[in-house]
Amino acid sequence: MVDESRNDGIDNDGDWSRDPVSGEWIYGNGKLIDDVGADGKPNTHDLGEGDGIPTPGEPNYDGTDVHESDQIGLTNFQYFTPAGSIHMNNNEEMWGRMRPGFFDVPEIFVNGVATRGEDGDFVYGSGYFPLLPGNTQDFSLALCYGDDFKGVLKTKQVAQIIYNANYNFPTPPDRPTVHAVAGDHKVTLYWDKVAENSIDPTTKEKDFEGYKIYKGTDPDFTDAKQISDGTGQKKGYVPVAQFDLKNGVNGYFVASQQLYELNNGMPFYLGDDSGIQNSFVDTDVQNGRTYYYAVCAYDRGKAIADIFPSENNKPISKNVEGILTFTSNTISVVPNAPVAGYVPPTNGAKLERASGSSTPVPYFTTIDPAKIKDATYEVSFTDSLVKGINIAYAYNVVNLTTKDTLILHNKKMLASNGDVFEGIQLSFDSHYQYLDSIRLNAAGSGWNVQRKNNLNMTVTPVNVNGIKSINYPYDYMFVFSDQYADSSYKLASYGAMAVPAVKGINFKIFDVTDPAQPVKVQFGFADRPGKGKDTLSALDRVYLSDKDGKTVSWMVTFSKDSTYAPRSGDTLYVRFIKPFTGRDKFTFTTQAASYDAALAKTQLNDVKAVPNPYIVTNTFEQPLPAQVRGRGERVINFINLPPNAKINIYSSNGSHIQTLQQDGNYNNGSLSWNLRTKEGLDVAFGVYFYVVEAPGISEKKYGKIAIIK
Repeated sequence: MVDESRNDGIDNDGDWSRDPVSGEWIYGNGKLIDDVGADGKPNTHDLGEGDGIPTPGEPNYDGTDVHESDQIGLTNFQYFTPAGSIHMNNNEEMWGRMRPGFFDVPEIFVNGVATRGEDGDFVYGSGYFPLLPGNTQDFSLALCYGDDFKGVLKTKQVAQIIYNANYNFPTPPDRPTVHAVAGDHKVTLYWDKVAENSIDPTTKEKDFEGYKIYKGTDPDFTDAKQISDGTGQKKGYVPVAQFDLKNGVNGYFVASQQLYELNNGMPFYLGDDSGIQNSFVDTDVQNGRTYYYAVCAYDRGKAIADIFPSENNKPISKNVEGILTFTSNTISVVPNAPVAGYVPPTNGAKLERASGSSTPVPYFTTIDPAKIKDATYEVSFTDSLVKGINIAYAYNVVNLTTKDTLILHNKKMLASNGDVFEGIQLSFDSHYQYLDSIRLNAAGSGWNVQRKNNLNMTVTPVNVNGIKSINYPYDYMFVFSDQYADSSYKLASYGAMAVPAVKGINFKIFDVTDPAQPVKVQFGFADRPGKGKDTLSALDRVYLSDKDGKTVSWMVTFSKDSTYAPRSGDTLYVRFIKPFTGRDKFTFTTQAASYDAALAKTQLNDVKAVPNPYIVTNTFEQPLPAQVRGRGERVINFINLPPNAKINIYSSNGSHIQTLQQDGNYNNGSLSWNLRTKEGLDVAFGVYFYVVEAPGISEKKYGKIAIIK
């Protein structure tokens, strides 16, 4: 604050929305990263947000930037005994004691170490600095404590790091939103990709590195808390799965000695370059038991700046009534088999082409059966010109049944791990979305009549006399006749090729990329010297063009000398591998999960009560909250039920105890009984009988349950 101030309207250290090393502008979500407005918060649309210039209140500018002023530090200190021996209201005396350079401690201190304990008090100050009348000035203060002198120094180091970071602590990536699908002896998790585009406000880098998936049988993930720090305290959790970027950042984070000590020797594993996945299937589960999951995104840290990797936390809170509260990256789920007679939705089907001629065809996979609807979808593409060729770079999805646009300009056209919408995931073979993938489709090319003496061909781009072709991903058809009344073309725009027009040939060439609308194209024909112009022969060349002859496309060179002259009825197809373009559209139809009563009838014997016998407590039960005393939740599950099944429970003497009703959910064929009567009383130990009835099924399922003390 001595030689500069934080209210002069100048970004003195030039770090507002700039990389501190390169000085380049840093953008996030389409705007400068610090351009968040006077309230310092993004997406509130307040004064100054998104205007491209610094506004007071925004990060790293004037009053919010500690680096725009000097850190004076401690300039005087006095520890005095007994406490209260200094008159704090004596301004003249206090001014003397707080002048820069005044340091004083009692005689009990020898070489900076207290020889005995003695009650006292202390004053300290930082100055001088100018403070003109009417002005105000903010200042920062840290009181550092520790169990011993080493602990005090460690606390001081942490405080200094916090101050140097302008109180902008390195933060983990944004929390993903996780969804869970309960299956039969499995749980499927899937989550969004919001974390992967996060920018750390401290480092101003997109430092996302991966995901760790944690699993527990209680909300505190006690099962997973197995990693100890350097003091032997269990502080870290072991994930059941980890996915990280394939970027060479792997193994354990290598921290400096200071950072290692500040974290008490806690390790952090960055991954093994496994590649990012946004779904995980856990098959190590027991039907009917409650499991808790957390998907935590983490960053790679920055060793050179002493920034340790950070990851999302996983708080799941439970109130005194036992009600759980989850964050977006945590969830609980109970795996169970679907209802008897369950007919799953369609899965793994190719899309139907509506238009276009791309070589690849997308297909869809069902990720979340419970969210599949009876609907028809349309998939289209957004393309751009790449050296004269239309190539798609994004895709769109519309639900044609509801007219809702579900995905718009999604640039992640992936073969796997695509975004999930309405329980569906699309897969695209994106290998074709590059210029060098456009080449002859050998399997789809050739003569319509197979003969041993047919001419062979090779197809290459034109690159002669400095003329480069536009390698159109089209399909061509050579049509021959018995009349030698056709001509090739000079291709006037490419006179340097010295390929004159040839008259008296017996074939035409058509662009048949759209078979319903063939287009006649111009072409150049270079006949091999010494051969007649009335037939194709070895070393003859055909230069393909468009209908106007303004651009050259491919050069077709023929080989294998033949005495056979192509004639009427002969056709040669020259087809090319084609990427997705804006002309391509596909549709597909999904059907929600359904119920087959006839199938359910054959599966009625699979209905069971678990656990059976029931013994005091079991792993299916959730414990009561810590504030409540007792044995915990009591539950018996009926599994593999048909939808809307009704269960009547009777005692051994035939008394009706309880009636249970399945809610019609096709995805969960289980139903819980809390071991209470219809009057709300706990049942006694003994043997009970149950009868299962279901709509549309005349047969009934009978069984018995033993409850053992």
